[in-house]
Amino acid sequence: MIRYIVRHRAPVLLLLVCTFLLGLVSYAGLPRENNPDVKIPFVMVTTPYPGVSPQDVESLVTIPVEGEVSGIKDLKSVTSISAEGLSTVSLEFEPDVVIAEALQRVRDKVSSAEAKIPKDAEDTIVQEVSFSDMPIMLINIAGAADETKIKSLAEDLQEDIERLPGALRVQLSGGRTRQLRVQVDPTRLAHYDIGLQDVIDAIGNENVNIPGGEIVGTRANFLVRVPGEFEGTDDISNVAITRRGDRPVFVRDVAEVVDSFADRSTYSRMNGKPSVSLGVVKRAGANIVELAIAAKEIAKKHAESWPEGVEYEIMADQSRDVDIMVSELENNILLALLLVCGVVMFFMGIKNSLFVAIAIPLSMLMAMMIFSLMGITLNMVVLFSLVLVLGMLVDNAIVLVENIYRHIELGKSAFEASVIGAKEIAMPVAASTLTTVAAFAPLLAWTGIMGEFMVYLPLTLVTVLLSSLVVAIVMLPVLTSMGMKARARVDQKEAKLGFVLRMYRGTLLWAMRHRYFTAFSMLALLIGSFVGYGAFNHGTEFFPDVEPDRAIVSVRGADGTDLEETDRIVREIEEIVLEDSAVRTYIAETGVSNGQFSTSEATNQAKLTLSFYPHASKAAPGEVIRKEDTRLTIERLREQVAKLVGAEIKIESEAQGPPVGKAISIEVSSKKYDDAGRFAEKARRAIIAVDGVTGIADRYRVGRPELRFRVDRGAAKRVGASTGEVANAVRAALSGTKASAFRDGEDEYDIMVELAPAFRNDLQSVLCLHVHGREDMELGTFSVPIYTDASYEQAGGSGAINQK
Repeated sequence: MIRYIVRHRAPVLLLLVCTFLLGLVSYAGLPRENNPDVKIPFVMVTTPYPGVSPQDVESLVTIPVEGEVSGIKDLKSVTSISAEGLSTVSLEFEPDVVIAEALQRVRDKVSSAEAKIPKDAEDTIVQEVSFSDMPIMLINIAGAADETKIKSLAEDLQEDIERLPGALRVQLSGGRTRQLRVQVDPTRLAHYDIGLQDVIDAIGNENVNIPGGEIVGTRANFLVRVPGEFEGTDDISNVAITRRGDRPVFVRDVAEVVDSFADRSTYSRMNGKPSVSLGVVKRAGANIVELAIAAKEIAKKHAESWPEGVEYEIMADQSRDVDIMVSELENNILLALLLVCGVVMFFMGIKNSLFVAIAIPLSMLMAMMIFSLMGITLNMVVLFSLVLVLGMLVDNAIVLVENIYRHIELGKSAFEASVIGAKEIAMPVAASTLTTVAAFAPLLAWTGIMGEFMVYLPLTLVTVLLSSLVVAIVMLPVLTSMGMKARARVDQKEAKLGFVLRMYRGTLLWAMRHRYFTAFSMLALLIGSFVGYGAFNHGTEFFPDVEPDRAIVSVRGADGTDLEETDRIVREIEEIVLEDSAVRTYIAETGVSNGQFSTSEATNQAKLTLSFYPHASKAAPGEVIRKEDTRLTIERLREQVAKLVGAEIKIESEAQGPPVGKAISIEVSSKKYDDAGRFAEKARRAIIAVDGVTGIADRYRVGRPELRFRVDRGAAKRVGASTGEVANAVRAALSGTKASAFRDGEDEYDIMVELAPAFRNDLQSVLCLHVHGREDMELGTFSVPIYTDASYEQAGGSGAINQK
């Protein structure tokens, strides 16, 4: 076989050239990304229900959803969290499930459950969990301009970036949302004997655009349309709600329509200035480097026309890490070529060393072709594996070329030496490669999310090693037969041996003469290695504790803390961060949860993302570099924020590698949630005393205090009202209700019906709200029998966690 290959060199040379050219094209075209696109067998079912307590969210939303989805095929476990205003059900499937099919089965079951969920709950969202949904970079826009102006600039930038071929979407966060607010005066409602729901229904029924069909004429056909969409606030004010006598009652008679903003639920600042963030999410398989470069160019172009004082900052740029890893790979390949050439040159001469050196790029480029065919991207794991395998792939070439060179020195022609040398060494080289492949091959069967993430390591190693075997056995004999020459005939005399060979020969002879001592020494060294590791090792961890580039500050105030008080604490932390010279940029977000599951109302929570100056190895030319280990910076900040009171504050470095959760998780379960919370508190106090524990958190929350309104059901029925109507009226009065939507060009805004600000927090105004009007009743009679016997009780709300 070897003789046939060497004799028919033309096809092999053509294969070599094609491998080189196609490998280069494949390498240039392989998508770059930070993490592998791993399909996680998790599906999240999220149902927002603003203003509802955790117990009610659990009974009204979570339990019906759990009941429907619990019987889905291939379902491994169901975990749910019922928090204030939000139900989150997490479904874990078997690792080998087809996630697209599982997602469709969940959607079908959730559709069945929606009939059991209250109609005033918001739409349920069903989505899979994927690494590709994480933004590859954050573009933060901040400045002294008005928040509305900053958001408008961000929206323009968002539209242009979303047009890029590799961009899936751009997530905008921060800024204020425009809203048309119908602020109702409850005394006027009572005067006209109108309920709040009547206003909501009237606005919803008038803001329509309905096709009316078709009229067939003698010469032409006409489409009929009934355009009723609102074009301005005056159209809303002129909506007729009902009729009293011979006069209609308009919205303007009972309410004021205000073009305003939604109630502020978050604050966002960058280095103390109001900010808006854009998270760029790439499409699966898109090149992260190309997308990032294009997005930066667009941002730079937009910034040229922004008002003075408005600027942007790029954070969490994954493309920069990928660029660094690719550069390190290319530098390592170049360094390996130089080292291999130097070592082989010492023994076989300059020309012959090139035969070994050529194996490195050829093996790599052949592997790149295979990666392209398999749809593998250049991600963190693949790049690490390529650097790891660099030292292995030249072994085959060195052994084969050295054996061919030995035969040439013995006087054989280049052709015969290549054939005989390759034949002698082909099986040992193949066996050596396959043993290494066999050591990594079992990792290909690694299951679970971690297996999906780490499978690229053995896959890369196996691919490159097999490619190096093909290059060594097929291509190198052809090349050596064409150009290898001996420097001189070999001389077996010791005097002709080099210094290195003489040293090696002497050591080998001594070891063979004292074989028992040598064997005992090696055994002692092996045992001593295990003993030394057990005595001096620093522990075991999945990923090394590397110096972080970013840190996260989590703030959690007492349940019920309003947004302004939480933001006051955040501003105190900002003052500490601003004085620290190691922090380059920070983003402060008040009203945002840093947990795995965030509630729709997180007024007592906040998050600060700190970005440090880059390390010298990652800094661009002229860029300021960090002067100390960022782990020391984090410890210093922890000591400073520990002096602040009013909230629980934690500072953690940005997690490295795939998401693996906390180092240790302990689950406490009980039939009663409050009992589980008490047990968890006892466990927490015991664990915090353990040496090495730096932070401990639990999900138990007492919840905000609440006022429970009891309806006199008999009195309600006597006037034709139901408990549901009363509850909806109270909810609309306190939280507002979306009546319809208003479209202004390409933008769409909610039309919210609510009580006027002067009455919204006035308990008496809510109690006297006209819920269900009847014309034959005296004014206000309806509210008296219901609310006179109604009672309020002070209670503590709580979160709820169920697991099946």
